[in-house]
Amino acid sequence: MVKAMLRDEKKTSKTGVYHIVFYGRDLFREDNDSAKMLYVLEKCADITKVRIHAYCLMPDHVHLLAQVGKEPGAGTPAEFVKRVGIRYAKYFNYKYNRAGPLFGGRYKSEAVETDVYFLTVLRFIHRNPVKAGIVKTPAEYKNSSYGAYTGDDSFVYTGSAVSLLGDCFEAYMQEDDGTKCLDTGDAVRRVTARELSAEIEKMIRRPAADIRLLEREARNRALRRIAGTEGVTYRLISGVTGLSPSVISRAVNKTNLSYVYCIAGERDANRRNMVKQQHFCRSSKQRRFGYADSCRNRDDQGNRSGRERRIRRMRDHRRNRRYGH
Repeated sequence: MVKAMLRDEKKTSKTGVYHIVFYGRDLFREDNDSAKMLYVLEKCADITKVRIHAYCLMPDHVHLLAQVGKEPGAGTPAEFVKRVGIRYAKYFNYKYNRAGPLFGGRYKSEAVETDVYFLTVLRFIHRNPVKAGIVKTPAEYKNSSYGAYTGDDSFVYTGSAVSLLGDCFEAYMQEDDGTKCLDTGDAVRRVTARELSAEIEKMIRRPAADIRLLEREARNRALRRIAGTEGVTYRLISGVTGLSPSVISRAVNKTNLSYVYCIAGERDANRRNMVKQQHFCRSSKQRRFGYADSCRNRDDQGNRSGRERRIRRMRDHRRNRRYGH
């Protein structure tokens, strides 16, 4: 069903606990990269008042079991993930001299509202490297919070899981009941141009290419909703609607470029004036006698002002006296 393409709103957890996954590609090339991600997680969790119960840094995605606070000033899961993504992407792009987004698509999350499912997600996160075939046991994988539950110092909050499991944590982690929690192994279905065009037509009640004729705010709202569709890329939207990918990117990211347009307008106006001056002062004789400076005293139509006429007469008089005319 095409109707199922548009993403649903994230469900709010009654307990404030969420299983969060965000994706990328080749996220941790060196050991220092994973250490930096842990540092970013700790700092962002402290800023947004988020409690991390578990984490696992995989080569192409990150698993988190996090709990948002209820006190004033506490951040949302979206705010926390955004802070983490921005900080780590700045570090990664600078270190490896790259540009562009590092994480692909929107993060996934699910509400964790029972103790049973809390332990299920905890085990799933720590056993993710085993499932991927990287290690044989969860304890062998160093880029997870497993060590925090076995005595290592960490910013991870282990109190909730310890109160539920007691001394049985390691034995519980060895079990594998096959439960999938936001499994990253499921392939993302790519939306075809025909499906996307039909969905846009249903949304704006006119042909998909006519989205360019909408007012800017209405167009941007529609583009943000379309871009939130799983399996839809900017290039696909551009091919269906005829809008450039840069226009789509600005609409989705809600970038305020009014100041850029203002500066660009002033720059273009100055450039037009320079061209106009060159047009009126293009002869070598005028440039030789400094008449280009007098062009500043012309109006927008290039007509001489009274001040310029006086300057011109004075220069003509000096030239005649000099050359004996």
